[in-house]
Amino acid sequence: MNLKKIDLKILCAGVLCVAALGCYWYCANTVSEQTTKFKGENESLQTEVDYLQDLMNNKQHYIDETDRMAGEIAKITAEFPADVKPETQIMYINDLELGNDMVVQTLNMPGKEIVMLPSTEPAGTSDVATDDTADATEETEGEDVPVDDTAATPVGSAMASSVLLYRNPTTVTYKTTYKSVKQMLKGICEDTQNKKSIESVTLARDESTGNLDGTMTLALYSLDGTDTQYAPPSVKGVVLGTDNIFKSQDNVNSLHSSTTAVVDNADSENSEEKNDADKKDDEKNDDSSKSDSKKKK
Repeated sequence: MNLKKIDLKILCAGVLCVAALGCYWYCANTVSEQTTKFKGENESLQTEVDYLQDLMNNKQHYIDETDRMAGEIAKITAEFPADVKPETQIMYINDLELGNDMVVQTLNMPGKEIVMLPSTEPAGTSDVATDDTADATEETEGEDVPVDDTAATPVGSAMASSVLLYRNPTTVTYKTTYKSVKQMLKGICEDTQNKKSIESVTLARDESTGNLDGTMTLALYSLDGTDTQYAPPSVKGVVLGTDNIFKSQDNVNSLHSSTTAVVDNADSENSEEKNDADKKDDEKNDDSSKSDSKKKK
């Protein structure tokens, strides 16, 4: 079959059109999708680049703010002691008694307890977690499920941090005057050496003396996990420790002389006892000889 020149041109034109349509379809369906994907990635990367560039532009500002916040943290933690022990509570109440016109009657110290921070979970999270837990329990019933110890730590609590805040409640009952109780409460509120809080104060008139009977609950706070070292309270007027609890004299010469005197006394006593025994024997012999002479007669 012989094709004319014009037919060949038409055929070539048709093949070129089909090839063009195929390239267009390929570009429209494959290349355009990749292009859109790359554009999205470029926009995401550009956002990250802009963020990092902003950090770099404000680098010195962030360094200064970090140093300032570190200084504030150090200042705040320095206001808390490393630990509050019973002797600390006793000496603090003793100082209150000596510095004010008051007489402490009883002191109650139940012990140290950790302070739990408020939870930062969004509302409804606990309900969802409960439902998910119930579903998981139904699905895994009869199977050995590994226990996650970290789940026992409450979210938003002080246990999630290496620095722990402790509270030592102290309840004291006392007798005082109205003027003195005002001075005492003012002194406690103005004392910034160690962190504390007044949780409750009750006062009642004492009919027998005309003064006041009071009960106050204080909370002394401490931070565990900081670089601060525990400093025991100073007890004035009481000597701590002694090298000789019996108050004896370390005199070796007197020790030997007293031992020799005891030995000499023992020897003299033994010799006296021996002489007495000899005398008794002599008397017995004399008595026996006299009785024999009588019998002969």
